[in-house]
Formats: sequence, C-alpha cells, structure tokens
Amino acid sequence: MQTYRRKAKRRHFPTLLCMVRGVRPFLSAKYDITKHTQYKYLSDHDKKNTFDVEKYLKRLRTPRPPVAPDEPFDFYEIEDEPAEIPDADAIGVIDEENEV
Repeated sequence: MQTYRRKAKRRHFPTLLCMVRGVRPFLSAKYDITKHTQYKYLSDHDKKNTFDVEKYLKRLRTPRPPVAPDEPFDFYEIEDEPAEIPDADAIGVIDEENEV
C-alpha cells in the first residue's frame, strides 16, 4: 500500500492535521475566519457577542406570567359536573353486534 502526500487545496493557507473521532486523520487548510462575512457576529470580533450560559439558564428557569398585568382578557368559568351523554339510539348509532 502506497501513501501519497496530498497538498492542501489553498497553498496560501497553512495546513494542519485534523483528527476527528471516527474519521481517519486528514490534512486540512486553515481558514482565516476574519475574512468570513459573518465574522462580526463572533465573540472573537466583539466580546458582547459572547454567549452567557448562566444568563440563558436563569431566564429559562424564571417563571413568566401567561398574561401581562395590564393586558385585557376574557375569563370563563367551567362547571365541574360531567356532561350528560346522549342515548346511542337517540343519536342514531347502530350497534355492530345487532346489525340488521
């Protein structure tokens, strides 16, 4: 079995050996992330873009009211008594066992 050295596709970027679990090691060209169009949204560009896990989890755990205090809403009261079930003959249900 012969081994061949592959050159990176982009010669102006330095290459590195990538080792990912479950995949054989491979050569990859480094990419300059500062040239990416979405770089301005990374925390590398601006520290205010850093994701705060504690703040996010605190917000998830804080109960929020279902309705704002000044928001108008309708309130309906539901009776606890079970509704009457109509007789099967009255609504025209045919019993499969006694079908004609």
